[in-house]
Amino acid sequence: MAHDFEVEKVTIMNTVVRRFTRLINTLSHKTFPRNLHLLTHWSGATNNFFGMNHDFMRASIILKLLETLGVDVFIETGTHLGRTCFLIGAQTDLPVFSCEANQKYLRTARWLLKPFGSRIKLSNSDSVMFLSKLLAQQRFKRPLFYLDAHWYSKLPLVDELRTIMKLAGSFIVVIDDFRVEDDLNFGFDCYGSTVLEWGLIEQVMVGSGRRMVAYSPAYRSSIEVGDRRGWILIASMDNQAAIRDAVPTNLLDVHAFVDESGSVTSSQMQHI
Repeated sequence: MAHDFEVEKVTIMNTVVRRFTRLINTLSHKTFPRNLHLLTHWSGATNNFFGMNHDFMRASIILKLLETLGVDVFIETGTHLGRTCFLIGAQTDLPVFSCEANQKYLRTARWLLKPFGSRIKLSNSDSVMFLSKLLAQQRFKRPLFYLDAHWYSKLPLVDELRTIMKLAGSFIVVIDDFRVEDDLNFGFDCYGSTVLEWGLIEQVMVGSGRRMVAYSPAYRSSIEVGDRRGWILIASMDNQAAIRDAVPTNLLDVHAFVDESGSVTSSQMQHI
């Protein structure tokens, strides 16, 4: 019994230390490099932070885009426990909007995010309804959407994208848990026979009448520090030059261009 108690005590202490370390790293502006040319050799790379699956490479790239592209709001679907919102709240001054269908998760997220006050607004809502209402009510110059509402039997991703394409002007979209075709060691989600991959969303892009560019990670999953989840970035064409200037070509690969006529040009082997 005494031995079991000591083991349990050590386990609890290790958990407390790990969570405290994650909190400090998430709050510190020294955790993530501001110069992405240093990213692949960043000596402080760590998975000890909150949000974005603890994926250091991905979080660093997105934080850089938020800083340099003139993004004026971070909009997330799938709050879960609020950890990605916490990361954005700690590392930026942006307003944050997020929705979560599960009330139990949302209560935990509200508690975690209380220090940020009204800057982070959470909704207990279906993600498509949330996006439709938010984009109809408010005009954002350049929103970044972080789509992560993939947990339940109904997969809302296609309808989320359709709503964004219809109601947002300039946009940057990040889809979490997405299949990276060139590196299947990045994790991705499947819902029965439905896979989160380009084939699932291509028709939404083609039918939108919008010009856009899609990017996949150019770095290998083996150098990611974290859960190594796949992702894709889709941006309206007005963001193309700024993304090119902000992110080195060894970090993001052009996956495809889509023009207003619905023509798709696959560009996996070239960079912007």
